[in-house]
Amino acid sequence: MAKEALDRIAERHRFAADSARLAAHVEAQAETVTAAVLTAIEGCGLSRYEIAQRSGVTEATLSRFVNGLTSLTLQNLDKLAPVIGLRVTTEKRQSRRTRKR
Repeated sequence: MAKEALDRIAERHRFAADSARLAAHVEAQAETVTAAVLTAIEGCGLSRYEIAQRSGVTEATLSRFVNGLTSLTLQNLDKLAPVIGLRVTTEKRQSRRTRKR
């Protein structure tokens, strides 16, 4: 994720002093669901308050997640996804035993 995007997240949510910690958190989670959700939260154009009101996920939970202090439950991800413009899908992988070689 670009440093500019991380800085915008930190600034928007008054965590300028924590931008390095946020950057480290996002970098560690690169190419993960966490990174995708953080990017969607930043890019959806809604405040954390608006996201909380529309999704039913508390603003405190969003704050802890954005700051890397906690992860989201699947239930909260289900609530957040449509509000921030994500579609969560599942795909079952073949087990190693049944894969064709």
